[in-house]
Amino acid sequence: MRRKDDVSRILVYRIGQLGDTIVSIPAIQFFREQFPKAQFTLMSDAIIGKKYVIAREVFENTPLFEHFMSYPKTKNGHIGLGAKLALLMLALKLYVQHFDAVVYLAPSLRSDKQVRRDRRYFSFIGAKNLWGFQRDSRASAPQQQEADWLLAQFKNDGFAVPESALEKMDLMISEQENDFAKTWLLDRLGQRNGCLLVGFGPGTKMPAKRWRIDNFWKVGHSLIKKYNIQPIVFGDASDRKTGDALVASWKRGCNAAGELSVRQSAALLQQCDLFIGNDTGTMHLAAAAKTPCVAIFSARDVRGKWAPLGPGHAVLRKEVKCQHCMATACDDRICLMLIRPEEATAEAEDIIQKILHAKHDQAD
Repeated sequence: MRRKDDVSRILVYRIGQLGDTIVSIPAIQFFREQFPKAQFTLMSDAIIGKKYVIAREVFENTPLFEHFMSYPKTKNGHIGLGAKLALLMLALKLYVQHFDAVVYLAPSLRSDKQVRRDRRYFSFIGAKNLWGFQRDSRASAPQQQEADWLLAQFKNDGFAVPESALEKMDLMISEQENDFAKTWLLDRLGQRNGCLLVGFGPGTKMPAKRWRIDNFWKVGHSLIKKYNIQPIVFGDASDRKTGDALVASWKRGCNAAGELSVRQSAALLQQCDLFIGNDTGTMHLAAAAKTPCVAIFSARDVRGKWAPLGPGHAVLRKEVKCQHCMATACDDRICLMLIRPEEATAEAEDIIQKILHAKHDQAD
């Protein structure tokens, strides 16, 4: 490892969508603290023809990165001839920028063959320090949360990383972003008079993760009836109609789906007392904002790997014979059908009771 004074330009490689980006924040924050004088550039992918959140939307207007780069990729991960040429041109562009180090934050599902290929690519650009390529087998810790696993890999490069990624999870929500969220709420809900705010995330880009919309309605209806909550629906533009339908059926609350940027959504989630939603990037955003979550999980992946980071969350997931299928679409979604709305309501009520008790204790 080179002396910190010798490392002035660092390239961070992280691909994926919103949730993938969120779980990489602790590792990025760790390196930012290790090399406070260095300039950081984020290299990420951009899915061709799809309106997915790109990584820079999470980090814009924060001190974590000075520059951003991206390369094109199809939804199924294939890179065509045009994209390969773009990658070659990007490599040349990276080469002339003389990076001193590469921080490799590819997802844990990356195969050994892919990691070796990536190492060759980043060796080509001339960086002398390649950190994160000496990876432990994911099979040795299959249930370790992805953020914890990513951070732990840098022990192999001699870095003294914290045991828990939670220590470094910080969305860096600014005062201006907080003021925006408060104004947004005031404009739509008026004075709440102590009503609890509960965020709902009924959408997902992956059909195999989608809990039925009527289940979300039932949970919201129960909480409105018992606790007089104000529900807020989160998501992107594709969730707008669903959000409108839920708010109309509940006869209260508001719909933020498709209306806010990633960072505006994070600031609004930080104002919420609770979030209830599918296993999505929005759920990870809520957890990163330190908002307790009731997370609805399919059994497509290993339990715990993508759980919301930190304490105080509830995860609903059922064991089924076909678990760990990694399917993106599923006709019956039996693992999700087994999760009853009453279970989610009970978990939400448990969190709400703790919130109310804490507020009562503060008042005393």
